[in-house]
Order: sequence, then C-alpha cells, then structure tokens
Amino acid sequence: MNKLLYISLAEQMKFKEADALELIRRAGSIEALFHGDGMESMLLKDNLTQAEAIMESCLEKDINIITIEDPRYPKSLHKLSDPPLVLYYRGIWRNLDEGTSVAIVGQRKATATGKMQAEKFASELAERKINVISGLAAGIDGAAHRGAIKANGFTVGVLGTGADVYYPVENAGLMRKMAKEHLVISEFAPGTGGRPQNFPKRNRIVAALSRGTLVIEAQVKSGSLITARLARELGRDVFALANFSEGCQTLIAKNQAIPVRDTEDIINRFNKLDGKTEQKTEKKPEKPLTDEETQILRHIALGKGKEEICNIMGLDIVKLTRRINMLEIKGYIVKTGHSKYEITERVAK
Repeated sequence: MNKLLYISLAEQMKFKEADALELIRRAGSIEALFHGDGMESMLLKDNLTQAEAIMESCLEKDINIITIEDPRYPKSLHKLSDPPLVLYYRGIWRNLDEGTSVAIVGQRKATATGKMQAEKFASELAERKINVISGLAAGIDGAAHRGAIKANGFTVGVLGTGADVYYPVENAGLMRKMAKEHLVISEFAPGTGGRPQNFPKRNRIVAALSRGTLVIEAQVKSGSLITARLARELGRDVFALANFSEGCQTLIAKNQAIPVRDTEDIINRFNKLDGKTEQKTEKKPEKPLTDEETQILRHIALGKGKEEICNIMGLDIVKLTRRINMLEIKGYIVKTGHSKYEITERVAK
C-alpha cells in the first residue's frame, strides 16, 4: 500500500518533490496524508487509479519499485532538495552509498575522439572497482557505459524516460544488457517518453549518486554543464578533460572543474581527500610511434590540415582520422578548430 501511495503522490506532484515531502512532513506520514479528513486528502485519494495501473505495468514488465522510505533508497539522494519520491529500476540493485561512483557525461553529438576518451576513462575507473554512472544517452554516455562493461565493471544508467523505454534507439541493445547485468533507474513511470524537460531533472540524480562528475566533451550551453553545476552545488568534485572541448575549457577557465588528463588525476584527487598517500600505478609501456604516425605529426607541426596530409601521404580520410584521433587521445596533439590540430608540449620536448 505504501508504494501505491508514493506512486500516486509522485504522479500528482511531478516536478514538485520538495512540496510533496513538505505535505508528508505536515501530515506525519504518507498514510496520514492520504487518509486524513481534509480536502487535500480527498483529492489525493481520488487519484489512486493511475497509481494502480502503474504498479500493474511494473509487474508485467519486471520493473522494481523503491520509495524514498525504503532502506535501500540511496542516502546520497536525500541530500537533494527535491529527491525523487519513487525510483523504478531494472537489473541488479546495489548499495550505491558503498564504494565509489563517478559520473561520466558529455554531449550526444560526440566526436570519435570524445567517445574513445569516455570509453577509456570508464574502463580504467571500472578496473579500479569504481562504479560508472551516466545517462544512457547517445554519444559520450553510451561510450562510458560500454567502457565500464568491457572492463567487467558495474555501470548505472539514469534515464530521462520510463525504465521500459528504449531511448535513444541506438542504445537499445546496451540498455537491454544493462537491465539484466547492471542497473538502469528512473524516477519516471513506465511508458514515459523522452520529453525535453525530463533530462535536466534526470541530471540531478546522476550528480547526486556520484562522488565526482567527469565532463569529457561538451558545448558551453549543454546538459553536461548542468550536471556539472548540480554536482558543485552538492559539494562534489567536477573534473573536465583538459585541452579538449569548449565546454571543458570554459569550466576549467572559470575554476569550476579540476582539469584532468588521465584517470590517475581523479584517483589521486580522491586519495588526497581521503588522506591516503598518492600512489603512482605502474602504467603499461606505450608503444612507440609508427613511421606513419611520426610523419603525420611532422605535417601537423608544419600547420597542415587533414586534406593536405591526405594528399601528401596518399591516405584516405577515414584512415587518417583514426590515426589523428589516437594521437589526440595519447596527448600528442590537440584540436584547435575544424580539421586543425597543433602538437602539444609532449611532442615539443
């Protein structure tokens, strides 16, 4: 019965969770709120039919329900001014208050380099037994989830839709896998579509569940920067990939994010906060540059763009782009504009 009442209240007080919690506080309990004699209680009781239909849908679709009163409800979400009253989930529920979780976020229309960076950071964090949290959106989010899965880690997708809605379609296979072997959660009832207003709301959960939020690639005005702002407001660390996208550069320039170049920067930050001695992990020796990569670097150093390099070296654009993306990930070059790159200090030395 308790779940039914919370679902009903959540549906009637959408986007007004703080007000809903105040109603419960004044009444003394969720049961007292619904079963009182006042007009407020009568109106709430009149709307239980929708909640009953939602519970039936959850049973049919194997969607689990946790309310804010449930002992399993993440304590980290209680720190929000407007915590979700109900969480719907599929997959393996874990106590996300134990251990460490890092959110990896970024733009949907991500570059190939951005997606590779997201997958790389997620894999390396997962190898350190750190949970990877993201929004299961296209681009950076999907790459982060895949990276964690490849490293046999645990990843959590926080949805801006119902837990039964495969959105975007390109991540349907990924979501099915996560709904069995990992975890997908949503505060939205089954059947809820991808409405624009839902995604900024979803971002507060991503930020709250994570000890730190890493922005891989973002525009100046984007949902990723909203997540970064929410993380800061909660007193959590915000990290931004250095020398990459305009959004990341803006966060760093405004001292709103800690610049990072590799996973060790994040680990060392957490160790410092925990009073642990900074530890340098043994890194695998990097393969030396091939003759082809060395030639590409020389042409970039001379200010040549992609098309010029293709013509000079006789490479097709797809192959050259792959080589350049890998050089960027390894820190040899940095993108300065459309199809324009510069060598970094690493090469200059």
